[in-house]
Amino acid sequence: MIFDDELNMLEQEIANAQDIDELNYLRTTNEKKYWWSSIFVAGLFYGLNGKVGKMIIIWILSVITLGIYALYIMYKSYKDENEFNNRMEYAILQRTKQLKGTAE
Repeated sequence: MIFDDELNMLEQEIANAQDIDELNYLRTTNEKKYWWSSIFVAGLFYGLNGKVGKMIIIWILSVITLGIYALYIMYKSYKDENEFNNRMEYAILQRTKQLKGTAE
């Protein structure tokens, strides 16, 4: 474990504690914080201040706007391709009828 030396010293201090107040003090001063909560708090601090906050907001807006734009492009290209295919099929069908009419 990374904190072996620190834990050994803390165990000695706990063994030498004189009262409950001292134990509570040792608990509150030596308690390890969860790393993800520290990152979350630091992220919020930097996210709400200065250039980093603007950068995060731009990333979020970019994902949303690029997502909407990508959906529009996909819809538009599908619509255009579908219209092209339909017109092509109609032209092929018309020519097929003409060829069958002249073959008879």
